Amino acid sequence: NMRRIDASRTSDWELHLASILRMLPWCFAYDRQNYARYMSLYWLQMMHLAQTHPEADRFLRSGGFAVQRSDCAFARVASDMAIEQSINRATKTQGGIIGFSRSPSAVQRWVLTAHDRAQV
Repeated sequence: NMRRIDASRTSDWELHLASILRMLPWCFAYDRQNYARYMSLYWLQMMHLAQTHPEADRFLRSGGFAVQRSDCAFARVASDMAIEQSINRATKTQGGIIGFSRSPSAVQRWVLTAHDRAQV
């Protein structure tokens, strides 16, 4: 969904939620049960976030759901994509996890950041 990508790139929380809502019928139509189930729950929880977790709501509305790693104006990405492009990239070596585990610096970086990755 291009709107979801645009929402991340522009840090527009309202557009993000609107794009999730627009994708939901397609999840049901194509029998994607897990997406339909969990995306519905996600959307509903996010719609009530201002009442249940006001500080988290303010953070997300201020652009906290996207990460900008460069000076380009339209270069923000969703936080999970930023993790894939940075921290998890060390495991995407030739030979997969085997090649990754042969590099002491990559293993050290992976271990040191495990706690932070688990929180996201």
